[in-house]
Amino acid sequence: MSRSEVPRLMVVGPMLGRHPGYVPSVGEALGAHLARRGFPVVLTSAYRQRLYRLADVIATLLKHARETDVQILQVYSGRSFVIEDVASWIGMRFGQKMIMHLHGGALPAFIARYPRWTRKVLGRASAIVAPSTYLKKALSPLGFDVRVIPNAVNLAYYPYRHRRHIAPRLLWMRTFHPVYNPEMAVRAFARLREVEPLASMVMAGQNKGTEADVRRLSRQYGLEDAIRFAGFLNDDAKIREGNAADIFLNTIASTTRH
Repeated sequence: MSRSEVPRLMVVGPMLGRHPGYVPSVGEALGAHLARRGFPVVLTSAYRQRLYRLADVIATLLKHARETDVQILQVYSGRSFVIEDVASWIGMRFGQKMIMHLHGGALPAFIARYPRWTRKVLGRASAIVAPSTYLKKALSPLGFDVRVIPNAVNLAYYPYRHRRHIAPRLLWMRTFHPVYNPEMAVRAFARLREVEPLASMVMAGQNKGTEADVRRLSRQYGLEDAIRFAGFLNDDAKIREGNAADIFLNTIASTTRH
């Protein structure tokens, strides 16, 4: 690196883990890990409101523009892509290397809808990283080379319990948002109850607009006594609920709404 033997890094993305009800992002975890390894790291931004976050990202990038060698940009779809566009343009103008880190089940649908915009922004990247082949394949039609690096999981946080007998106790843990299709979990559980009338399910996660609809659907199926809505789970609660359940239900991301 021309300006420093140790590259000076900036991780750009939603850094919302400090707020109650939010899970620390991959960008936050990556920034903390790199700092422990001795890299100079700046993280931005912790604002929850997207416009404030955009303004903070711009201000931080300009403040540290000549002190940053590599920008590690967290790439999401939807309106957040505006932040990725602006941040990558600023980084490019100041000669920063750009590592783009893809996130989100809605990203393939976004890419298909806005291929030119996606190609323009991702074309500024020195390297593109995805946590799964699912996102890697989404960029194949655009001709980008994507390296798959799975998200890190600290297994010490999730103690193993061997289950000799499996009971129909289900856990669904995502976000109440259309892209994660929580209604599918209720419909699948309703079919299970037809053959396992004592089955139960816990639905947990941050509410981003659809929890009321999911609760209403559970009542329509007569499942209000069989489904418990546990809200957002912190680390201890995740371990507790995961240990109590025997089956994890993971719904398919919707590609029709985002």
